[in-house]
Amino acid sequence: MAKQMTFKQEHYTAVADFIAVSFERDLSDFSNVFKTMNDSYLEKFKQAIESAKNSVSATELKMKQKEATKKLYETSKELSDIVLLLKKYAKRANVDVSMLQETVNQLKARNVETPIKTLRDALPYLTSVANKLEDMPDNFLDKILPLVTSLENLNTEQNKLMNEGKKISNERKPIYKNLYKYISEIAEAGKIIYKDSYKKSEYTISKILARVQSKQVNVKDKV
Repeated sequence: MAKQMTFKQEHYTAVADFIAVSFERDLSDFSNVFKTMNDSYLEKFKQAIESAKNSVSATELKMKQKEATKKLYETSKELSDIVLLLKKYAKRANVDVSMLQETVNQLKARNVETPIKTLRDALPYLTSVANKLEDMPDNFLDKILPLVTSLENLNTEQNKLMNEGKKISNERKPIYKNLYKYISEIAEAGKIIYKDSYKKSEYTISKILARVQSKQVNVKDKV
């Protein structure tokens, strides 16, 4: 059994463009050996390429996810630093803040849901004992709620973006699966037809990928 070719989805359209040029040029050779690989097949292959190119890109979404994650981590760090100080003030005043015991560790672990609830629930109590925390600067507790709210909003945004990403991925899956089918069929047939010819390399995915990546590097160098 032939080994199934595997390559990243991001390279599908570029590989398809490369192989389409060779396939259209050699169409008569393909049709002579594989009767269904005709003009109609070529047209459907081109349509599959266009469908993949026109499908919704996840690039912009990934950038938004990256930015949301960065802000989430920064806010978590800021809130974690405040909670650490708060625990220190409470310890020096011999005030019980055991409800915050795991909050810092959870924030550091990017597990924000529990700290959000813990801090919201703890704020009334912390406010009631604020006068006992003699080392704590005035209005120190006022920093907590805005950060908790910001963290909550960022977490909601991140979850929303993740769901959008899954939706886009599910929508793109059948489109790219169809394109992969054409690429693999043409590549396999091409290697059979041109097994003793220099053209075989034009239907060998690893060699096409090398050309694609070389072209991408050259483009980056010129930018």
